[in-house]
Amino acid sequence: MAGIAYRLWAIKTLGKYYSHIVRQIAEHQIIESGPYRHIRHPAYAGMILANLGIIIFFFNWITLILFSLILIPAIILRIIIEQKTLFKMDKYVEYAKNRPRLIPGIW
Repeated sequence: MAGIAYRLWAIKTLGKYYSHIVRQIAEHQIIESGPYRHIRHPAYAGMILANLGIIIFFFNWITLILFSLILIPAIILRIIIEQKTLFKMDKYVEYAKNRPRLIPGIW
């Protein structure tokens, strides 16, 4: 539940800038409030936490393997793709210097 709440908070904080499609709109602003104060991709962190909670609750080795070999690499790839667009924006380089992508102290 914490992962879902964290993801929804991140999405709500982005507001009109949230999209399933990687895009940059003309008036795009860097969001530094809410969960974006701490990490650059809190919606993905929430997704990982929610899925990890489900795996722990309904523990199954196959699900754990799929999570590790498919979902996590897919999220990392998506972050890399998003970063290419975000680093083209004014002020994003400075914003990124002070925040980890996904997990503080790790990445």
